Order: sequence, then C-alpha cells, then structure tokens
Amino acid sequence: MNVTRPRSPAWFLIILLNVVRVAVAIVLVVTVAFIGLALVADIRGLEMTVVPPSFGVSPESHSNWTISIPVSVAIDGGRIAAASIGVERAELRDLRGSLHFPIQRGRVFIVNGLLLILGVGVLLWLTTELQRVLRTVRDGKPFAPSNATRVRRIAWVLIIGEFVRATIVYLENSYAVTHFTAEGLRFTARPDLSIAAIVEGLIILVIAEVFRVGTRLDEEQSLTV
Repeated sequence: MNVTRPRSPAWFLIILLNVVRVAVAIVLVVTVAFIGLALVADIRGLEMTVVPPSFGVSPESHSNWTISIPVSVAIDGGRIAAASIGVERAELRDLRGSLHFPIQRGRVFIVNGLLLILGVGVLLWLTTELQRVLRTVRDGKPFAPSNATRVRRIAWVLIIGEFVRATIVYLENSYAVTHFTAEGLRFTARPDLSIAAIVEGLIILVIAEVFRVGTRLDEEQSLTV
C-alpha cells in the first residue's frame, strides 16, 4: 500500500538524487576517459584535485597538466600584534590551502588519478544507495529488510572514508614538505581528521539500528495479523 502522495518529499528527493546520480555517473565516465587518455596522449589543460574530488579541462589557462593538493603551512618570521587590545604577539597556526602545480606522467599522476576515480565512484555509490532507500519510503515500505543493511553500509563508508581522506591529506602534505619550498613559509604535515564527520557516521549507524528494529517489529506484526 502506498502511504505517500505522488508529490511527497520522498518523490522530490528521488528525482533530485536521480539527477545527481546521472551527473556523477557522467563525471565518472569522463574522468576515467580523460585520465586514461592522458597516460598516452598530451591533453592540454587537464586539472584535477583529489580532496575534494574535482576534475576539469581548461585549454586556455594551461599548457600542461595541473594538479592541486592540500597543504598545511606555517609562517616563518613576521610579528603579529594588536596594540588596540593589548596583544603584543600573536601566532598564525594551522593554515591550510591548496597548492597548484604542473605535473608530468608518472607515479604521482597515476596515484592521484586513481584516487580521484575512486572518490567519484564512492559518491556515485552513495547516491544510488540513498535513492534505493527513498524508493522504499515512497512505496510505503520504509522498514524493508534491505534498508537497515543499506543505511549501515552508508554509515561505515562515511566513517572509513573520513579516515581514508585524512590519510590522503597527510600524505599530500608530506609530499609538499619533501618537494616544495617557499619564501617566508614552511610546509608542514599534520592529521586532518574531522571528528564531526565521524560523529555523523555514528549517528547514521544509530539510524540503521532503528531501521533494523523497525524491520523486526514490522515482520512480527505481519505474522500476528
């Protein structure tokens, strides 16, 4: 029995997720194609970023491939003060940004290309799973047995994905420390783990448990009718 109206919030969300899923799928196909071609041919203006995943081609701006990696920097020297509030010395800490530089074919390019493809692929998987959950809500079966499993998988992917993202950021920071120098700046490498993202994943795990209990109660009710 369908307990939701044709134009319920779930209906609109399904349409929105379908548009997003199709867009992400196209981006994934194009990303794989361009990175694959870049290994054997010169593609002018290829730009890619692993964290957050993004990809583009700008022939007018570059004559070579460009990669963007997350960096953490500290300022060497330079006095920071605020006489108006009586602060004689202050420090700038944990400055983060992106470092753009041209890159040639090689291990760094291949590894970052594969990570980019993986990131877009995970995003496609997440939108697909969310759409499947919403379809059961639209059909009046929110406690379908598969939903608890889907929501649990989404939670674990978000939690594990945050640890993976933090590791990638640290490795990219370390690459900048090893290979780059800048006047007045010092590149550093430090973990960038988001506790908020992990907490969000744990909250979704709790929701998955609610789905599991709801599924069991729904099955028991069906047996007693």
